[in-house]
Amino acid sequence: MSLRPLSRTVLPALTSLIGSGGFIIGLWSFISPASAATAFGGYMVRVLEATASSKADSGMIYIYPHGIRNLVQGLSILALTAYWQFSRRCQSSPVARVTVQRCLGIVITANALTPMVDAWVNLRAAQNREEGDLDRNAARLHATRLVFWAVGGLWCLLG
Repeated sequence: MSLRPLSRTVLPALTSLIGSGGFIIGLWSFISPASAATAFGGYMVRVLEATASSKADSGMIYIYPHGIRNLVQGLSILALTAYWQFSRRCQSSPVARVTVQRCLGIVITANALTPMVDAWVNLRAAQNREEGDLDRNAARLHATRLVFWAVGGLWCLLG
């Protein structure tokens, strides 16, 4: 069985979901920073709690870079996916279509380092603390995200 039909339907859906997820999480970091910090993991929650006791708004300084990072990653993936699927150049030229698909694969695969590092940070935090359930769960979530990003990126590169 050839993966070619799946590459035409499932792969664009997967890249769109990856990009949308990054974009939505990025927006979430600005709309509700404390909630986004909880989703990131216990490490970020502890940073927020420590700065909340000082009555300073500086705790959000740690959330906003994560939001910007996710927002930009999501937008770049969505833009490349839209160009790949809907541009006249990619519709008329198989070479252009494959080139943009490979570029998308490079972007997603390189950005897969983000969930890998996020998982590692949360796992390290879980090992250093007794009540590390939030950190371990966050590490699992980031590791799951890593799998989807790696599969999507490598599929774009090799498919």
